[in-house]
Parts: sequence; structure tokens; C-alpha cells
Amino acid sequence: MTPSLIRAARGLLGWQQHELAKAACLSLSAVNNFERELGHTRKVTVMAMVAALEEAGIEFLPGGAIRRSDDVNNVQRLAGSDFIHKLNDDIFAAVRKPGSKIYTCSTDEARWFDPGVKDASEKYYAWRRKMGVEEFYLVAEGNTVFESPRQHYRFLSANLIGKITYAIYADRIALILWRKKQVFILRGNQLIEPFREQFKFLWRQGRRA
Repeated sequence: MTPSLIRAARGLLGWQQHELAKAACLSLSAVNNFERELGHTRKVTVMAMVAALEEAGIEFLPGGAIRRSDDVNNVQRLAGSDFIHKLNDDIFAAVRKPGSKIYTCSTDEARWFDPGVKDASEKYYAWRRKMGVEEFYLVAEGNTVFESPRQHYRFLSANLIGKITYAIYADRIALILWRKKQVFILRGNQLIEPFREQFKFLWRQGRRA
């Protein structure tokens, strides 16, 4: 990662150096010194800047190109007996900032303990603890299986939960088709933001578990 790329990414967002410093939890001098190539900048400092820019909607592409991720809309299909492992890999790659939020609407929490899925779930829980990720779950009234502490859940009527489990994270929503062992991931901030706002609305209407 070069100073010129960081400057270009910052410019694409219309950020000043102090805005990048605040978003990355760094000092202004750390950002300024890196961009001016003064002294040695630690790798962790550079990665903090990269993570902040990506969180704000910048995508760094191979070959030194950049673009705003909200300009990207695509669909990815994951399938096979390891479909949840593949979903994990996408979540791990997309969610890089500690303390990030993930919103999940679950049609059947017991599915996460199915054979072939449980191992992936345990790997995910370990990653979530390490990253300090906050997760919020919407489940149907009558649900009796909880894979996270109860305060992370809200109950809704079954007709509001629907029939498809989904998870919203970073700039993506993953639609999980349990019976078909498939996941469809839709990507693009402009596309995903309405889903995120709808989830938050339903969360406020939900009953505490």
C-alpha cells in the first residue's frame, strides 16, 4: 500500500487528512507523515488507514486501482456441502474492523448446529469473539434455540421473519437457502443500505428474548 494510493482513496471520498485520521483512530501526524513519506510507518498503522477507507466505501483493486464499492453491484453464488464454510470466508474477508455489526434474520437457529455446519459455526463464533463483532438476531416467536446470549435476540411473528435466513454485513447481504445448501451474496452499498435500515426497524419492533 503506497502513500499515493491512500491519497487517491482519500480524495475519492472527499476526505481531508484529519478525517482519515479520525476514522482510523490515528493521529493526524501519522497520516501526514505516511502520505509525505517521512520516516518509517508501521504496518499496523497503514492497515488501519486501509480498513477505515474500505469501511467508508473504497475498494482497492489489483494493479493499484481503486473505486468506490457503492458503485459495485453483483451477485455471488456459493454452493455445496461446505456452503457455510464458504460464507464464513466471505464474512472474514469483508468484515475487517473490530466492533463491526452483523445483522441476521434466522428462520431456524437449530440449522447452525446441523452436521457439516456446526464446525463452520464454531469457527465463526471464535472469529466473532476475537474481532469483538456485535451480532443482532431476529427470530420467530417460539424459537427455543439460541447460539448467542439472549440479549442479542428479538422475537417477531413468523410472517415478518419470512422463509429465508439472511445476514447483513459490510456492504453485503447473504441469502441462505438451507435445503438447497446454497448462499447468494448481493453486494453494493446502495443496494444493501435499505435492507440494513429495514432490519433496524424490525429490531425496534421486536420483543426481547
